[in-house]
Amino acid sequence: MISRRRHGAGDDGKWHSMDMQIALEHHRAGRLAKAVQIYQRILEADPANADALHLMGNAACLLGDADLAVALIGAALGQRPASVGYLLSLAMAYRAQSRHDLALACYDEVLALAPDSAPAYFGIGNTRQAMDQPQLARDSFAHALALDPALVEARYNLANLEKSLGRHEAAIAHYRLAIAARPDFADAHHNLASALQALGRFDEALAGYELALPGKLPETHNNIGNIHYERGQFAPALAAYRLALQIQPQYAEAVNNMGNALRQLGRDDDAVAAFESALQLVPDYAAAHLSLGSLLMARGLLDDAGRHYTAALPGAPAPAHFHLGLLNDRRGDLPAARASFAQAVDRRADYVDAIYNLGVVEGRLLHPADAERCYRQVLALAPDHVDAHINLSAILIDTERRDEGRGHLDLAYTQQNVFTHLTAGARRTVLILFDAGKGNMNLSYLFQRRSNNIIDWMIAYADDQQAGRLPHYDLAFNAMGDPDLTADTVEPVQRFLDVCRAPLLNHPALVARTARDFLPALLRDIDHLLIPAVWRYAGPQEWPDAMAGQLPLLIRPIYSHGGVGLTLVHTAAELALSRAQQAGPVYVSRYVDYRSADGWFRKYRMIFIDRQPYPYHLAISPNWMVHYYNAGMESQLWKLEEEKRFLADPAQVLGAAGMAAIAAIGARMDLDYAGIDFTLLSDGRILVFEANPTMLAHPEDPSGPVAHKNVTTQRIFDAFEDLLARRSGA
Repeated sequence: MISRRRHGAGDDGKWHSMDMQIALEHHRAGRLAKAVQIYQRILEADPANADALHLMGNAACLLGDADLAVALIGAALGQRPASVGYLLSLAMAYRAQSRHDLALACYDEVLALAPDSAPAYFGIGNTRQAMDQPQLARDSFAHALALDPALVEARYNLANLEKSLGRHEAAIAHYRLAIAARPDFADAHHNLASALQALGRFDEALAGYELALPGKLPETHNNIGNIHYERGQFAPALAAYRLALQIQPQYAEAVNNMGNALRQLGRDDDAVAAFESALQLVPDYAAAHLSLGSLLMARGLLDDAGRHYTAALPGAPAPAHFHLGLLNDRRGDLPAARASFAQAVDRRADYVDAIYNLGVVEGRLLHPADAERCYRQVLALAPDHVDAHINLSAILIDTERRDEGRGHLDLAYTQQNVFTHLTAGARRTVLILFDAGKGNMNLSYLFQRRSNNIIDWMIAYADDQQAGRLPHYDLAFNAMGDPDLTADTVEPVQRFLDVCRAPLLNHPALVARTARDFLPALLRDIDHLLIPAVWRYAGPQEWPDAMAGQLPLLIRPIYSHGGVGLTLVHTAAELALSRAQQAGPVYVSRYVDYRSADGWFRKYRMIFIDRQPYPYHLAISPNWMVHYYNAGMESQLWKLEEEKRFLADPAQVLGAAGMAAIAAIGARMDLDYAGIDFTLLSDGRILVFEANPTMLAHPEDPSGPVAHKNVTTQRIFDAFEDLLARRSGA
């Protein structure tokens, strides 16, 4: 607040023109406090000095005291009502008070006195922009420039307006004209670079920011950091954010961005400290809440992450709901995840990531029509969205719209079939071979991103020479786990094998032996093992009549997993009906009643890492088709206690012979990563359901009822990381 004061009676109050000249020099140079002191001295000597009243009012407005500005400039106008300069300053003061109608009235008075006043139209443009009337503001700025093309401030504000409306090319043209008129205009250089950055023209943007550096704007360094971050150059990004903070230590956005860079550099503890510092500066800073929540969720601290996501809701409702959707998905609460993603879309109708993830959840909830609608909506907004094309293709193929489905796969992978994910400080780079279909392993948790750069390669879309043009990798991993779904990759895989000199984990030839109809022969002579024969029939005409003598039988579509389409037939009539309804190739095997003596069905899963078995879970169900997610494990304590005993000491549960059989299976499959689902029969034999690389191991909510699984799951992940280190030498 600026206050007017009077000197004592001893001051002579004499005003000199030299004082006014000095005050104006301070005023124009931005030394407003010094200018104000002189204006006050002049007014003490001559309280009715209109110029001093006006100029002190103008300075007051620039210093943030709009009320005093209105009073002073009004007093000046009382003496000179027709002063254009005074009216322009009063309009600016009214605008600072958000009294926009009064400001516009002042500009109308100016135009009545001076119809060609470019500053008046410039002021009208600023006022209209403050009133959220962008088109009227744009017209006013244009009118001002038509009257005075050299009015740089109008050019600059018009550029800012165009930029705010997303018309970046128009903004760039105006910024360039403003800079041509004033080459040292640091703000214009900065905003020009920002517009170029928004268009992805990063090299030009960096050049522009370099020219803005003399302005010592912290935002310039922050934006330079953002470009480095976008390019995956996290160390230079961190350095830029720190330069921004040297200029403005309380710059919360730069503190938050610094945290994100630290996280990418693997310095999670430092990142947490940065996010917390940003929140100390601005407690309701939504971006920092989201950043910290994301890191905490990656650490498995789901409740803490949820609190930060919730805190972000007032400031960033759409992304906060989106992250809550990811959190609920991580917890396995798919209905809650669906609701959160839907809330995000309600708040931002074009939120592509939220719409896509809503589609993923709808698919997992077995709502394919809703999932399809979401994926089509994503593609309407982002036609090149690779994952949406892929997931939509799966739905289309599953619903017999194969040509359209294959078309979406082609659209996805002909534009890009190599995807690189880099982490600063990673120890090695792993090339992962994927098929374009549904036969791949789920690797969401297996590779520790902190230690591994990942190159995903959809090998089915490789050209004849691509295997020799791939980025450098230290070892390769074949993620194509289902031989039935990856047969069309034989030729590109062979071209890759011909040139690959790095270690290859899960060799495709070894994976091929784990197909359901090949597995019995592979494991046949292992002691204490029962694995029923499996037959493959392309159509109902291939079935031998003698199959009725093998009842009961399990029949499953070849291209399905997770029990989808699996049926158990007990009678000849049921068998005949299944054959009549057969729509594609199926696997058929004898059903062995594996119910335990207590009437419950048990399914054990172990994971093989470098051929060594690790316990993963035990599901106990009243139904013969056992899935962990619907076995009711969480609601019955005795089941969890039995699972804990298995995880703690599988040999005690399976017996020495059973463990020896499991170990022999791992050695016989000879895979670097695989899994086995099985049960223990009453005679001590292991009954194998399936054994292949597609089996998923994933962490559980550390605060949930099955958190006990995380100890052994982490052993699996650690063993796999050790395997990667040994095989790559890094």
